[in-house]
Amino acid sequence: MTEGATNSGKFIPCCRVLIMVFTTLFVACSYTQQKEFKSSIPVSRLDLLHALFVHQTVQIDTYHENTPDKAVFKGKYYCDKAPGTVLLALPSFALAVGLLKVVGTPLDSDSGWLISSWIACAGSLALVTALGSLAMFIWLCQWVQPRYAYLTTLALCLGAAPLPYSTLLMSHALTVGLLAISLWAGDCRVARTSADRSDLINAKDMLAGCCCGLALASEFSAGIAVGGVLLHFVVQQYRRAFSLMLGMLPALTLVPAYNWVCFGSPFVFAYHHQAVFTQMHQGFFGINWPPDAEKAFGLIFGLRQGLFCWSPVLLLAFVGYSQLVRNSKELFLVTYLVPILQVAAISAYFLPEAGNTFGPRLLSPILPLMALPTALGIASFPRIGAILAGVSILLTTFATVIDISLRSAGQNPLLDFYVPSFLQQKFSYNLGSVLGLPGYWSLLPLVLVVGAGIWFTWRNLSPVPKA
Repeated sequence: MTEGATNSGKFIPCCRVLIMVFTTLFVACSYTQQKEFKSSIPVSRLDLLHALFVHQTVQIDTYHENTPDKAVFKGKYYCDKAPGTVLLALPSFALAVGLLKVVGTPLDSDSGWLISSWIACAGSLALVTALGSLAMFIWLCQWVQPRYAYLTTLALCLGAAPLPYSTLLMSHALTVGLLAISLWAGDCRVARTSADRSDLINAKDMLAGCCCGLALASEFSAGIAVGGVLLHFVVQQYRRAFSLMLGMLPALTLVPAYNWVCFGSPFVFAYHHQAVFTQMHQGFFGINWPPDAEKAFGLIFGLRQGLFCWSPVLLLAFVGYSQLVRNSKELFLVTYLVPILQVAAISAYFLPEAGNTFGPRLLSPILPLMALPTALGIASFPRIGAILAGVSILLTTFATVIDISLRSAGQNPLLDFYVPSFLQQKFSYNLGSVLGLPGYWSLLPLVLVVGAGIWFTWRNLSPVPKA
């Protein structure tokens, strides 16, 4: 048996399928390291990691000139990012530091920066993204047939923000993975014993809370999504609030602790002292109401960074919503209203495109919430779903292996930038090139491994009727 169903009709994937799902997505998310890995946004976190290991300080004075994403306080410079991403990257970055010492490569050399960034990303972002995608797959199997759940998981991992933002030290893939784990752990449809439902302290709820806390401590723009998920859990049963808060507490203390170390107060954020983007000092850290309708349209439908332009599979969520409202009004409300609020908030931000990067990355937190209605939409129109999922994966993978920086792209990055770059074989760093494979050949291991993983998993996911 490769899979089965419980007496309640809920699908349970077998271990080898789960291992293959995780392995396939982990390889895809760790295969590439962006050529712009030291661009202004991710390098702020890298500056902090280098400062911690080279100078044993949280001050990034030695490196601050390479990024505008910094805070200045009493003449000293600090990384202005939420600290969770750096904390999660610390173990793998420390491993990279050790390996560099063994081979005699200085950490602050060009090769040292690249290798340490790559290993740090693989050991944190790619790992959490793959685990989150695995959790998403298991969660969706409680709602739709396993092949539809798998297709949705592939589309949202490889056809949206998680894949590209696993390949440089940014927080957005991490946030998606953590929220996906939280939704799986906290969903009452996932098998729970009667004791699980009544105990004041519950391990799964603590895990859900921990992941929500880490998501918020890694990316402040995830606040709306985190709040929506937690509210949904508490509405299901108010007693869950204690376990959820108990799980969140360690992660949430990380933010005031970092603030205290850097700025002498737990209530003073790095954004209060942003050195370059002083617009952050206005409104609510750069958010000024009312939302801008034109900017909102660009975030959703724009050719340059529009969500549905680069991940068209998400359009099927609107089909799924009509089914979800009949099955679970609470889940419908959270999965429908949170994306609307997120778009409204980001369109009111002074820089909604968040720099010249691929896709609307500040909308990333809504992806786990849109997974369920998208899966229901795919289940309703599987052929259309397969086509849109394939297009989403192709577009996103195409961008990831080339360059997710759009500084030299026009208003139509696909035709103005990506197609010419592909024809000229201008790719980001990848494991194939490390092995000495040139040009197109460097992508062959990625295609073979991921393709084989998808084929194996699909073959072992026979349709299972849903109860």
